[in-house]
Amino acid sequence: SGECTIGDLVDLYCDAKKQAVAAGELAERTYQEYRKDCLFLSDHLGRGRRVLSVGPADFSRMRAKLSEGVGPTRLANVLQRLRSVFKFGYDSE
Repeated sequence: SGECTIGDLVDLYCDAKKQAVAAGELAERTYQEYRKDCLFLSDHLGRGRRVLSVGPADFSRMRAKLSEGVGPTRLANVLQRLRSVFKFGYDSE
C-alpha cells in the first residue's frame, strides 16, 4: 500500500534476523551488527517516514554521514547491510 514506514521495515527485518539466530542460521554478533545499522537507518531517515518517500538524495546524505571516520572496508560492509534491509522489504512486498 506504500504505507510501510522505515520503523516498520526495520522492525520486520530485525525480527526476521532474530529468527535466523534462533534457528542457528545467523550468529548473534552478526545480528547485533544488523541491529546497530538498522538503528542508524531509522534515526537518520526517521522511523515514521514512509519507505516509498526515500530517494537517491537521502541515500547520498546517509552515505556521507556513514563515511565520517571509517575506512572503506567498514563503509562497504555497513552499506551492504543497509541495502539488504531494503531488498528484504522489496522481496517481502
